[in-house]
Amino acid sequence: MLAEKDICEGAKLTPFGKLPPCADGMILEKLLRDGDKIIGYISGPTLLNAIGLCSWIPKECHITTNNYRYQLPANTHIRIYTPVVAINNDNAPYLQMIDAITAMEQYPVDAEKPNEILRGILWSGNLSNERLIFYARKHYGQEILLKISDIT
Repeated sequence: MLAEKDICEGAKLTPFGKLPPCADGMILEKLLRDGDKIIGYISGPTLLNAIGLCSWIPKECHITTNNYRYQLPANTHIRIYTPVVAINNDNAPYLQMIDAITAMEQYPVDAEKPNEILRGILWSGNLSNERLIFYARKHYGQEILLKISDIT
């Protein structure tokens, strides 16, 4: 998954000993994974920042998850979104890529060549253009298909 390791980490070893994960990090674990199963992914402006499409850091961590009814404590900095289809290990990278493309329309992108960054993610993640198009055609509109054709 894109950028998950940067956002959601367990306890860290520091020069002063182990630093326990923050409450948001522990909640993110429940929203992103259920054991070995992927049930969510980083999305929206959080994703755009994590993959280098924008330089500003969002105040909240945006997550799209099957666990969208999870009751967040009042002091968290997490925003939950409902997925267009149940997220699983097979479709998560494709849905996340499409989410990045749609987020580019809603949030500022200041990368010089955003399509090249997305193209690099497609190639490095061994994502199939055909499957990306399949998910876009099935769950999103024609506008997203046109944007995907510009990238692939």
